[in-house]
Amino acid sequence: GVGTATVRDRGVADAGHLIPRNAPPVFNLGLEGADVMFWDGRVSRDPVTGALTTPEPALNGLTPAAADIVALLDSALAAQAMFPVTSREEMRGQAGTSEIGDATTNLEIWSLLMARLVGTSNGTVGGFAGYRSMFQAAYPSVADFDDFNFGHAAKAIAAFERELWTSIDTPFDRYLRGDTEAMSGAAKRGAMLFYGDASCSQCHAGPLMSDFAHHAIASPQVGPGKLEASEDRGRALVTSDALDDYRFRTPLLRNVALTGPWLHSGAYVTLEGVVRHHLDCIGSLNGYDPSQLPPLFQPTVDSDGTRNAARAAAVDPSLATPIALTDAQVRDLVDFLHALTDPKMLILTRDLPDGVPSGLPIRD
Repeated sequence: GVGTATVRDRGVADAGHLIPRNAPPVFNLGLEGADVMFWDGRVSRDPVTGALTTPEPALNGLTPAAADIVALLDSALAAQAMFPVTSREEMRGQAGTSEIGDATTNLEIWSLLMARLVGTSNGTVGGFAGYRSMFQAAYPSVADFDDFNFGHAAKAIAAFERELWTSIDTPFDRYLRGDTEAMSGAAKRGAMLFYGDASCSQCHAGPLMSDFAHHAIASPQVGPGKLEASEDRGRALVTSDALDDYRFRTPLLRNVALTGPWLHSGAYVTLEGVVRHHLDCIGSLNGYDPSQLPPLFQPTVDSDGTRNAARAAAVDPSLATPIALTDAQVRDLVDFLHALTDPKMLILTRDLPDGVPSGLPIRD
């Protein structure tokens, strides 16, 4: 949005203000093995060396320039938490609206934010007493408030996400633990398809149901994209490798029924729609019906034949051949995906605090 007041212009009526990509799901990103973040994998952590790869060079590699920050980033999730505040469209704001909006580097943004939270001159100038108390409680070994950096905040944010959004008590999980009545018959049939003839587990593999690799599945492009003319080349925008064109990271699937719309651009508004797309990626792209979207988004669908041909040509070979399932089998697959829903995640508002130390409203 635009502005610093409690009532802001959210910019939803103008496609130019839409975030280029659908927000990735947040569930289970704090668990072991979740080492690649964002649709394009622009933040990752080497599970062996701990070295980071991020959009900020000062955080990257085995000998990072900002070693004091990196020392706190003990997971890819913590590293990811460094970056929403640097995005103008998410949290940073536009130039001319604040000192953070006017900052010229990520390091400057992070420094300004810590000054806003805990103050300067060892917490005697500015900041909020409530945040100082909370940081002190979380990091009792830090004696001087001037020694806090945004890595401390990012690590705390990651701990919050790990605590609240770790989800391992779905009907499917209970079934795996021996409760044979936890899933319906339809969901069990869907699981057999998922791990069998439908080939879903080829990418949605492992305990987190993601291989954390990047795949091209001919996703319809909705919204402004990352480039001009509704274009989003996915992983290739990070690697500059044409072989990565239109590849996006495999999403984790716990609570997938709660995370619509689906795909990187939010192209599908039903689980059945996204399942059918995976069964025939190229056919679904070519036959995509924008009317399924809310009216605001329908005009933003990219129908350019040349770009869609490129998306189709880039499809992973394993997905290029359609998979024939009956309507009943598709329904069973969808039932299985619903069996990945953790009941405690149905009402996330229960975790909203009554307030925050800054006094800013949070129930907006």
